[in-house]
Amino acid sequence: MASKAMAMCLAALLSCAGCATGSANTKGPRLEGSKRKSPKLKRPAELFAILERSDRTYYSSTLDEYDGDLPFDFLDSLFPRRDAEHAFPWIEVDGEKRTLVEFRVIPEAADAVNEAEAHFQKGEYEQAAVCYRRAIDAQPDCYIAFMHMGDCFMFRQNPMKALQLYDEAIRINPWDFHPYLYKGNALAALGRFQDAKEAYIDALARMPRRDSVLKCAGQRAAEMGVEVRTKLFDPQVVIQEKKDGSIWFYAGDERGLGPVWLAYGACKAVWLGEPEHRKEMGCEHSIYSSLESIGEQGVFGGWAGHLHELEDGE
Repeated sequence: MASKAMAMCLAALLSCAGCATGSANTKGPRLEGSKRKSPKLKRPAELFAILERSDRTYYSSTLDEYDGDLPFDFLDSLFPRRDAEHAFPWIEVDGEKRTLVEFRVIPEAADAVNEAEAHFQKGEYEQAAVCYRRAIDAQPDCYIAFMHMGDCFMFRQNPMKALQLYDEAIRINPWDFHPYLYKGNALAALGRFQDAKEAYIDALARMPRRDSVLKCAGQRAAEMGVEVRTKLFDPQVVIQEKKDGSIWFYAGDERGLGPVWLAYGACKAVWLGEPEHRKEMGCEHSIYSSLESIGEQGVFGGWAGHLHELEDGE
């Protein structure tokens, strides 16, 4: 399908859609990610005009006709996040400005947490809890120590005490999804499944589609009276640039959402194939880079290992 024909096809699909590759300007507090002003959204007619003007040829097809190897996880493989994930996210507030940063731990507290982690990894949970308490004494707002001390009590079969510590971690830092996840597990252990459901929802609100949260919620879905669909909103599109310079995109039709993914793929195809459009949107990257390894983030590497083990249910 050539560019002009594709535009006509997409016009039928997107006549009421707000297809865009830019960001909308919003009022009020916002997370600070870039100093530049966000470009306005592209309307469908503007997107189609880009396709019609293009020297490239664009083709669309179904995912069944893709002749390459499909990735196991579309979301992470095809549309990875550009920025590295914060192991312990914190929101700095300055008036109406919100900035996402890594939580800062003072050296005395960090030393105590490192000592606690050594005990925790050996299964010495009582000794680990003592060290976490030392970290809290050194830095009362060290929510990481509250959270990990709660894990010690969970492993000692005391979910009630663990719940109290998770709640304190949430009170200090409501931005990190981890204590909500662990709170959900503690509530489930206490048989409070409706409260556990709310905690898992809170976790997903802060880290959408997180596999560990979906896994834990899925294990307790029957008791909570819910159905957990883990891949419902994951992209089902493959974008490919051929040797002749043409751009192909293949869209899946899971749950009858083929037209939606076709439209989504068209936006991604224009981004890949049109450097001037990317420049107009304020970015010259044709694709996003993969997440950096959390283990490379210095002192947080070992602590993140603790998080990963618990998220994996170990």
